[in-house]
Formats: sequence, C-alpha cells, structure tokens
Amino acid sequence: MLRLLFLLYFLVIYLIRINMLFVYATVFYFSFELLNANKRYLALQYKALYNAIIVSFLAYILLVRSGVLSVSESVIFHLNTLEHVLFAVVICLHLSIYLRVFGKNLPSVLTQLLLVVIVFNGIGLVNELFQNFFNGGQPLALAPNSFKDLVANLLGTAIYAALVVFHKTTRSFFLVSE
Repeated sequence: MLRLLFLLYFLVIYLIRINMLFVYATVFYFSFELLNANKRYLALQYKALYNAIIVSFLAYILLVRSGVLSVSESVIFHLNTLEHVLFAVVICLHLSIYLRVFGKNLPSVLTQLLLVVIVFNGIGLVNELFQNFFNGGQPLALAPNSFKDLVANLLGTAIYAALVVFHKTTRSFFLVSE
C-alpha cells in the first residue's frame, strides 16, 4: 500500500512539474525500501508508525508545494515554515533509525542525540544550498528566505531534542529503541 503511495507521489510530482521534488521523493523512497529490507528495522516496535511518518511527510510537502491550496500567501508562508520544522523532526528521527538499524555499538543517549542534531543541521544547510542552486540561485549562497528555513530547522531540532531529553515516554520512540 505504501509503495503505491510513492508511485502516486511520483505521478503528482510529474503533473505539477516541480522537478526538485523528484529528488526528495526518490531519496525518501530508496530510504523506505532500504529500511524495509532490513531485518533489524523490521524488528523495531514502531516500524509501521515510522513508515507512516515517512510517507505522510512527503504527502505534506506535496500538498504545500503543489499550489492546490487556495489560501493566502501568509498561510502558505506559515505552512512552508511548518514544513521545515517537521523536516527537522522527521529527518532527526530518520537518523536515529539509521543509527539503530545500521550501527554496531550505540553511543549513550546524549552522544546519540548530539550526533543526530549535528548531522541533521549539516543536512539542513546542504538542503537549503541545494534548493537555491536548483532554483537558479548562486552556488554556495543562501537566499534571504533560506534563513527563515534554517531557523525553522533549528526549532524542529529543538523540539526533537526536547522530546528525547525531557519526555521519558517518547525517548524510546525518538531515539529508536527495540
């Protein structure tokens, strides 16, 4: 069923002609397939929820970026900001999943969280540079709107870290324990 949704997403991306989204959808799809072919991933308690998060987040990106919502520019601005906050949470979770599934020896909770936060923020910066380049901007330069996106990424990272550090019942979900 979820694989069918990915196929639908690729069709929608083709129809709305936002080519940059092909890159995101492809990365999410290959990550989805890689994880779901891994026995350690399939043994995780929340794997179905993790899969749903991956697929749902891509659906949210398509909804916001497709232009099908007939709402004001202000609402679109805030939906895009929320997209970047969610991007941080989803990718941090994704990184934790990869640490659990492909890591040999898991570091301590604090070390794992620090690693996820640092790697994600590097990904977030590269993502902004990629988007600017893909949209015809100068290589290695950030557009003015990129700073808003980077701040939203930091907010999402802080939310993720808070769920790990301060909320004991969500720690095993967000740091992906078996």
